[in-house]
Amino acid sequence: MGKRSLLVHPKRQLERVPRLIPGARAEIIAATGHGPQIDHPNLVNARMLSFMEDADSLNPAANRGATNT
Repeated sequence: MGKRSLLVHPKRQLERVPRLIPGARAEIIAATGHGPQIDHPNLVNARMLSFMEDADSLNPAANRGATNT
């Protein structure tokens, strides 16, 4: 989420998201508002891929039979 978001309180959401969604990870991206995926797409994509790789490594059995397309 963006540090300068006017729609949500970033620091509050940083604490709230992992509490409400087990295994979730929330991060604040500086110099952006409510649309960090628009303002900083490469950074957001890299962080999302990192999260997914971490999740895959925790439960490799869940990915058996999955193919890369």
